[in-house]
Amino acid sequence: MPQYTQKQVREIFLSYCESLVDEWANIKRDTVKEQLSGLLFSILAMLDGEGDGLPAFELIPAPHPNDQEYLDSHGKDYWPPLPEDFEEREDIVTVHGQLHLHDLYSQRKRKDKL
Repeated sequence: MPQYTQKQVREIFLSYCESLVDEWANIKRDTVKEQLSGLLFSILAMLDGEGDGLPAFELIPAPHPNDQEYLDSHGKDYWPPLPEDFEEREDIVTVHGQLHLHDLYSQRKRKDKL
């Protein structure tokens, strides 16, 4: 069987995140903070590979290429850069690709309302 495409990975990831929102919307806690904390815990567990058959997901910083020079010139720490060939590598499948997950999530929610 072939491996999942980036589009499929993104769809599975966002669908699972949405299912967590739906689940935690129905789990009553004493405070909203406790409910949101439970949702966050579930998202972190998913990233750790404890998400209903999903693998673990690695999160890596992806700073703008100019950040290091700018921050260094101001005496500030900077995030480690991505490898130069990162975006050209076909052996790495990311969840977001060049897209913003928050935008994709918002688009999905708007479609649900139609």
